[in-house]
Amino acid sequence: MDGNAGKFNSMGNSQVLGSNFDSETHDS
Repeated sequence: MDGNAGKFNSMGNSQVLGSNFDSETHDS
């Protein structure tokens, strides 16, 4: 779901969904 994670991150919803998505997108 890497593509989805990037899409959500673009809208800033990644943080709303959970740090899990944020972690995969930022990988930080």
